[in-house]
This record gives sequence, C-alpha cells and structure tokens, in this order.
Amino acid sequence: EWSSGLPGYAPEEVERVTGVTAGRVERLAREFAERTPSLAIVGGPALGQTNGLFTAVAVNALNALAGTVEQPGGLFFTPQVSVAAGADVRAGSGRLTANALTSADAPAQVVFVDGVNPVYATPRAWKVREALGAVPFIVSFGSFLDETSILADLILPDHSFLESWAEAIPESGSLLAVVSAAPPAMPPLHQTRSTPDLLLEIGRQLNTPIELPWQTFDEMLAATFAPLPSMTEGLDAWSDAQEKGGWWGMPEGVRLPPARAERASASLAEAVGGG
Repeated sequence: EWSSGLPGYAPEEVERVTGVTAGRVERLAREFAERTPSLAIVGGPALGQTNGLFTAVAVNALNALAGTVEQPGGLFFTPQVSVAAGADVRAGSGRLTANALTSADAPAQVVFVDGVNPVYATPRAWKVREALGAVPFIVSFGSFLDETSILADLILPDHSFLESWAEAIPESGSLLAVVSAAPPAMPPLHQTRSTPDLLLEIGRQLNTPIELPWQTFDEMLAATFAPLPSMTEGLDAWSDAQEKGGWWGMPEGVRLPPARAERASASLAEAVGGG
C-alpha cells in the first residue's frame, strides 16, 4: 500500500529534485527504521512556506509508516473534546477572497473584522482591499488603526488580552484532552467592550433576534464545560476549571489502546493529585 502511494519518491528521484544523495537518503531511512523508538518532528520555518501542509503530512506519514504513532517514545495525538455548547457558534475563518465578499449570488452587505488585518496579510493578487471597498458597511473590532481598520465604517475596540476571557482547546502536546479558560486579569482601562458580549447583544437587537441561551460570553463558556465530567468530587467542571486553570481528562466515548490508556490514566492521576 505504501509503495504504491510513493512511486515518485525513490531515492534516485529525491536526489535529482533535492540534491541530497540517494545513498544518504537510504542511510537515514535505514537508521530511522532500525533505531527504535524513532520519531520525526516538523515545525518552525518548514511549515511557513507554501508547501508547509505537504511537509507536515509527509513527516507524519513517515511516523505512521515506521509504526511510531500511539507508541511509547513515538507520536501521540491529544484526544479532542466535543464541546456541544460551543460547537454551533465557532466557525472556521476560511480564505478571505474577493469572490467570497462580492459573490454574485449573495454579495456581502456587512463585514465584521476581528483580530486580523487581511489587507496587509493577504497577497495583493487576492484583491482583498478592492473587495472590501465594495462592501456597504464594515465593522472593525481592532484596538489599533491598521490597513484594514481604516476602511471600516465603525470601529468598536475590543478589550486587550489582559482584560478579556481567554479560552483554548489545544490540539496537541498532551496525552489527555485539555480545555482551558482564564478570566480577565484586570478591569478595562478604557471605553472598550468585549467583542463576544457585543455580538451576543447585537444578535438580540436584530429585527429577527437570534435567541441564544447566553447573555454574556462567560455564561457561554460555562455552558461549554457543562457536558464535561468534573475532576473533583462535589464540583461541576466549570467551577473546578476555574480553580485549577483548566480541565483535563478523557472525553466520554474515547477508546484508547491499552498502553495509551494506562499512560493517560497515570497522567490524569498525577495532574489531579498534584492540584
């Protein structure tokens, strides 16, 4: 199966394309296969290029081929938590292009810009500035004037990161599933507003209101923790996470290989026991 999927990557062909001799490729392959456990790691500048995704897939394919995935000394993927309350409100950013903004089927009438500067960050060939110029109303939640926010009809500055809730669901780096949520470290210094709170309020003020079950963003965060099992007896997952700085555990329905399950249980016992 592997050999049929890699016909164009014989050592001689790799030497022709990359300049790395076939002998060196074969030696490295032999050492990687024989010296177990072996692990290939990718990161940094290699992922910052146009072929970054291909590079990452190739490296992880090498780990799979060597049988090091889900093995001691190899590569483990963090179990992912399905957060029911948050799943319906999180959307992928996608690629911002002129076609997306000025589609003939449904041209954008309002654009919200939050935490990005696409006029600066995207290639000029995408013509994002021209596309934004065709949008009747643009709202920016930026805290600073930049190449995109200067095009906005309305600027509603968000709190700084120290004045905001911070939440994350890491995709790697742990044997256990992790969900973190941290409250603001300080009150707002200026007349700014939390963007999530503002969006919830806008939804309620529409001609056809969006009736979401939360009044504030922290209420929404609390709801996302509701389905999770608590790590501490007598406390719900949200209250427990606030005391510990996050939640970590094994999502219900996730089945791990015996060796992985044993290591995960040990990690969980250590984390809970150590506070």
